[in-house]
Amino acid sequence: MTLADSTTLGRQFKPMFQRAVDLVLGKAADTHRFADRVARAFAMFNDSQGCQECEQFEAAFFAKMSEIGVPTDWLKADFKNIDDLLLGRLGPAPE
Repeated sequence: MTLADSTTLGRQFKPMFQRAVDLVLGKAADTHRFADRVARAFAMFNDSQGCQECEQFEAAFFAKMSEIGVPTDWLKADFKNIDDLLLGRLGPAPE
């Protein structure tokens, strides 16, 4: 059993992330250029509008982060304030 298989979220979203890994490694790509494969893998997640699986992942991620105490305002900012979090301006990291 892999670590991803040991959690509900891991089992649910492992196929999506495995597709991205396979794309980068060239197992699921029609192009031989590494940079193109990486760009396509990132696009899977960056252009998630309309991707039901990506939207479900974002909702699950939001719910779990809220559950452990990450401020909702920070989550709603969609990581636009990541510098503030990393510099400790938003308070201590949740435990």
